[in-house]
Amino acid sequence: MQLNRKKCNMRYIGFTIIVLTAISCSSVTTLEDVQKQEEKARADLMDAKEELVELAEAKEEYSVDSRDQEIKKLENRQKTIKKDIKNIKDVESQSLESGKESMIASLEEERKKLDKQIDRLKDQKQENWQSVKDSVTTMVSNLEMQID
Repeated sequence: MQLNRKKCNMRYIGFTIIVLTAISCSSVTTLEDVQKQEEKARADLMDAKEELVELAEAKEEYSVDSRDQEIKKLENRQKTIKKDIKNIKDVESQSLESGKESMIASLEEERKKLDKQIDRLKDQKQENWQSVKDSVTTMVSNLEMQID
């Protein structure tokens, strides 16, 4: 959502530059006025670039953090299952013997599914937002050329 806002900011900056250029052509302005407008446009452009790059880097970090949190949650569930299996095995009752085996088998199946989920998560790579950062740099360069 913030990335869309940043794109809108970039469009706004580009639109502002065009409007300022059009207005300056129809009014009496000094060289100093134009230079101030160019400096402000450049500063706004650099701020937008920094924010977009920071956002992309935050998204990369978030992908790792959320993966690690999910792995931890699944590992905690595995520990609970192991304890439950041990507790069920420790129960000594002739009448519950057939039920124990069924419950243990069910828990073992869940544990195996968790193993697969954890392995799949561990295989996930960090999201790569480098192409977005490169795109931002290219757009900023194009806008800087338009300012010049």
